[in-house]
Amino acid sequence: MANLLKDEKSLYLQQHKDNPVNWQPWGDKALEQARAENKLLVVSIGYSSCHWCHVMERESFVDPLVASLMNEHYINIKVDREERPDIDQIYIAAVQIMTGSAGWPLNCICLPDGRPVYGGTYFTNEQWRDVLNHINKEWEENPQLLYEYAEKLKGALNNFKTIPNTKGKAFNFSKEHLEAVVEQWKEKFDEENGGYQGAPKFPLPNDWLFLLKYGTLSSDKQVVDQVHRTLKMLSWGGIYDQLAGGFARYSVDRYWKVPHFEKMLYDNAQLLSLYSDAYRQRPSAAYKAVIKNTSKWLKDNMMDANGGFYSALDAESESVEGKYYVFTKQEIEKLIPQSAALVATYFNCASQGNWELEDTNVLFCSQSDEDFAAANGIELKKWQEIKEKAIDVLLKYRNSRIPPATDKKQICAWNALLLEGFCDAYLALGETEYLTLAKSLGKFINTHLVSSGGQLLHIPADPNRNIPGFLDDYSLTASAFIKLYQVTFEVNWLQLAQRYTDEALELFYDQENKHFSYSQFSDLIVNKADTMDDVIPSGVSTMARNLHRLGKYFDNNAYNLIADELIQQKIPQIDQFPTVHSGWLNLLVEDVYGTYEVVITGPDSQKNALKLNQEFIPNVLLVGGTNTEIPLMEGKDVAANKLYICKDKTCRAPVDTISEAIYQLRNF
Repeated sequence: MANLLKDEKSLYLQQHKDNPVNWQPWGDKALEQARAENKLLVVSIGYSSCHWCHVMERESFVDPLVASLMNEHYINIKVDREERPDIDQIYIAAVQIMTGSAGWPLNCICLPDGRPVYGGTYFTNEQWRDVLNHINKEWEENPQLLYEYAEKLKGALNNFKTIPNTKGKAFNFSKEHLEAVVEQWKEKFDEENGGYQGAPKFPLPNDWLFLLKYGTLSSDKQVVDQVHRTLKMLSWGGIYDQLAGGFARYSVDRYWKVPHFEKMLYDNAQLLSLYSDAYRQRPSAAYKAVIKNTSKWLKDNMMDANGGFYSALDAESESVEGKYYVFTKQEIEKLIPQSAALVATYFNCASQGNWELEDTNVLFCSQSDEDFAAANGIELKKWQEIKEKAIDVLLKYRNSRIPPATDKKQICAWNALLLEGFCDAYLALGETEYLTLAKSLGKFINTHLVSSGGQLLHIPADPNRNIPGFLDDYSLTASAFIKLYQVTFEVNWLQLAQRYTDEALELFYDQENKHFSYSQFSDLIVNKADTMDDVIPSGVSTMARNLHRLGKYFDNNAYNLIADELIQQKIPQIDQFPTVHSGWLNLLVEDVYGTYEVVITGPDSQKNALKLNQEFIPNVLLVGGTNTEIPLMEGKDVAANKLYICKDKTCRAPVDTISEAIYQLRNF
C-alpha cells in the first residue's frame, strides 16, 4: 500500500510513495503525531535527481526490516529540498555543525518538536539500522541527554552562517583589501585543469563571474586567464554534454571528465551568464557554441508550454547512473563507420571504456577543434563538418534510449537565474531569440508564480501546496528584473524589481537586529537566512546588491543605508573566508572601483545599449529609453539619441557614438 506521500506533487516524494516506510510530508499532522506519541522524528531530505538518494532508497527504504524499525520507533518525514529549501537549510546546517560536512541524502533524527539530535548523509543498510537502534535506545533510557544536546545545537544553528552584529563598527574596503582577498583565492587555483584544486570539481559559476569582473577591472591577467582556462576545460570535459549541450552538476575527478550526470537548472542558468560575459570579455567561437547549444538544450528539454523551466534531469535512467549518456566504441563504429576512428579519438573513447560502467565511454575532448584537425592532417572546416554530422547521428541514436526522469517542478529563484542568463546571452550574441525567451520568463513569473494577493510563490500553487516565496525567490527575481530592464529599458520591469524588494524587506528584514529571515513559515526551529554564497548566491548578498542598484536608480538613500549596513557587518567574515562570499564580492568590487551610470536616450536607446554591451565593462548601471519616471533620466533630452556617462550624480557632456562613450568610461 502507498504511504502518505501518494497525493504529493513532488517527483521526489512520489518516488518514495510505495516504500514500506510510513513516510509523511512535512506539516502539522506529522509534528503533532510525534508529540502525541512522544516519538522521535526521522527527517530525510533529498531531491529527485540525486543519485545517492536513489541508492539509499534501494538499499534501505524498501527493506521491510529497516521499515519496521522506522515505523515502530519513529515518525518518518520525507522532504524535497527543492520544494522546501527552508527546512533543508536548517538540517543541512545541523549536520555540518555535527560532522563538519553535509550533502544529500540528508538524514536527521530529531526530537518530537523538530530539533535535531543526530544526522548524516548516506548510510548503508547496516549503518542505518545501527543508528536507528542506538538513538531509539538513548531516547528510551536517557532522553534528557538528547534534550540538552538539542538545545545546544539549536543555539549553534542560530549563529551558523549568519551575519554577526558588529555594533556600528566601521570597516573600510579598499582596492588593496580586495587584492589581498583575491590572493587567498589564487592559492586554490588549479592552473592546469582550471577551477580549484582537488576533486570532486563543481563549476561554481558565481565565483568565476566575480573573478572575471575583478580581473577585468584590476587588469589582473592571472585571474582573467584562470577564468578562461576554467571555461575551456569545462567545455572540453564530460561534465559538458558534448552532443546536446548543457552541464552536469559536478565532475567526480579533477579533470572535469566524468560527471555526476544530473543536470540542474540553476547551474545551466548561471553558466549561461558566465560564458556570455566571458564571450564579451574575450570572444571565441567555442564560447559562442556553448551559449547556443546550452540555450537550445534548455529550450528543447526543460521548457514547459507555460513558458517556465523545469528544475532538473535525473542522473539515472533504468536505475543506472549515466546509462543514457555513454557509448561503447562498438556503437560508434556501427553508427558512423566512415568517421568512427576520428570521432572516437576526439571523444577519448576506448574499446574497454573510459570510466566505471563496463565497456562504456563518457564523451570528452582533450584539445580544441583547431589542434585536433592539425594533429590529424585535416582541414579545420572538413573536421568540423565530420564532427557535426557525427554528433547528429549519435544524438539521434541517444534520443531513442529511455531518458532520465525530468523533475517538472518550476522554482521561482531558478527561473529568475535563467532569465538573467538569457539576458546575458542576448547581450553577448545580440540574437533576439534570447531576449524573447527572457521576456517570456518574466511573464511566466508574473503569471504563474504570484499569489492572488500579489506575493511571489516559490513554485506554482497546486491543490496540496501553496508555498510562499523564500528570500532568494524575491532577491533573485528582483535581480533578474533589473537586468531585464537594462536590456529593454521597459520601466515596468524596474518597478517590479522595486516592488518585490520592498515586499522582501517587509516580509524578511529585521530592522532592529539587521538580519534577514529566510522563510515565511512559522513551523521552523530556526529562521535565519544563510549569508554565505554557495553554488547559488545567497538571498542576502543578492538583496544587498539589489538595494545598492535600486538606491541609485530611484535615488533612495534608505536602500543604500541597508545595503551598507549589511556589507559592514559582513566584511570581517569575507576577510576570513573569501571563497564562500563571491556574491558579496560582486557588490564590493563595484563599490571599490565605482559604478558608472550610463544614460542612453532617444528612440535608438536599446540598439545603442546593445552595441555598448559588446564591450565587457562590468561596473556599469544602464538606464535609458524615453521614459522620464526614473530620477537618473531627469534633465536629459529623451528625444535625442545621446549617451551620458555619469558617476556619483555627475555627468560628462553627452556624446553621440558608442566609441566616444567607451572612451569616457575608460578615462572618466
